[in-house]
Amino acid sequence: MEGIPPLKHSGNTTSLVLTTYKPFTVSNDLLDEPIALRERLAADGYLFLKQVIDRKKLQSLRLDILHIFQDKGWLKQGYPMIDGITDTVPTVEGEDAFFDVYD
Repeated sequence: MEGIPPLKHSGNTTSLVLTTYKPFTVSNDLLDEPIALRERLAADGYLFLKQVIDRKKLQSLRLDILHIFQDKGWLKQGYPMIDGITDTVPTVEGEDAFFDVYD
């Protein structure tokens, strides 16, 4: 990919995959229509709802998860924990490092 600088993760070059995504379809207009919500979920494979969950509760949940990440050494020192800056190699379900955190 010409013109795109390589990404670095903890000093290692990481491959870059460019993908174009369509904007999410906001489904708040269907909150009072369960059948229409199910149909949209079946058609799109997701439901995107804005401002349905209290922001403070989401921030609290984020901090709970980030505390686990920090305890497992996944967060980079010297940054605010809430930013969630990592210095670990990405991991996926099925890898031991994933289950160390998510189990």
